[in-house]
Amino acid sequence: MSETARLSYDLLSRLRLDRDADLSVVRAAESFQKADRVKLMASSAKVAHLMVRASTNVFNVSLQLADSGKVQFKCECETFRNGDYCSHILASVQYYAELLREKEHGAAGIVPGAFAGAYPMKPAAWQSDLEKVFGDLTAPAPPTRRPPSQRHLLFFSVQERATDRWGIYPYSLPAKLFPETFFGDNGELVESGDAVAKFVRVQKIARDAAGVRTMDDSRFPFATPEERQAASLLAAVASFGGYGYYYGSVPAGLYEQVLALLPGSGFVYSGTESTPLRQPLRVCRTGELAPTVQVNTTDAGLSVTPVLLGADDTKPVALRGKIRRPFKSPAYLLTEGGVLTP
Repeated sequence: MSETARLSYDLLSRLRLDRDADLSVVRAAESFQKADRVKLMASSAKVAHLMVRASTNVFNVSLQLADSGKVQFKCECETFRNGDYCSHILASVQYYAELLREKEHGAAGIVPGAFAGAYPMKPAAWQSDLEKVFGDLTAPAPPTRRPPSQRHLLFFSVQERATDRWGIYPYSLPAKLFPETFFGDNGELVESGDAVAKFVRVQKIARDAAGVRTMDDSRFPFATPEERQAASLLAAVASFGGYGYYYGSVPAGLYEQVLALLPGSGFVYSGTESTPLRQPLRVCRTGELAPTVQVNTTDAGLSVTPVLLGADDTKPVALRGKIRRPFKSPAYLLTEGGVLTP
């Protein structure tokens, strides 16, 4: 296969999987297209990862151009595991082919052999969220015309919503809940994340945070570019898979990518659905903390304690009590003291 070979509209349009599939599968694929239930999550020259939202489940689908020049498919559904083409693969191939057609030939171009069952692309909320995800991280928050009463602070809550099923969820609190002294003359947030966390705890408003389903920069003028990008990515996935319960539909490494944007944020917490802002977390960068041991002299002799220590840290992070491992790629440790580190 040529080194320049890649997934293309012409290649996918020649597959004509609809000829080999049952009529019920073809009709189901068409219904997914009409209802805008197919979404592209990531792609490269030879691989595309998509999600298809069925009536009760969300399925991951992958398309890959093998070295042999053949397109290989994979879906999580039972039909595919039984060796048959499923409606999710058919819908994904049609959807991605149309995206490639628009990219290669222009949205208004007429290409011979276009899918008869394909439907025009419709802009959706998740698309605008993904545009923010890939936006310029150095860009400051755009000026907001919202009055102070409509501005919010953006938070992130790390939660275990089922046994060993962890996720990161964006939340907000109205800025009007906080003292005027927290904001400067131009309306900017001048207090630190620690001061915000103390106010949340003292005023007992950790339960008042509301989930963020769509990302609007004008609503969150205090968020950093990294925080806005992280929230946009989470909102894009949530708006497609259903807020909070998109188990199995989250691309591998999604939460780890989000965490990579949040070291030093000051607005990351651990919590639950009922109390999302329970404990502020310190999110560390890769390599920021290293495992070592602390040796102390006691009346009974020497005590050795495993700790995490950073190059500039004078106070080590003790590895005692309950240590959780919420994320796997790379692995993260969550300590009782509120440190989340890869």
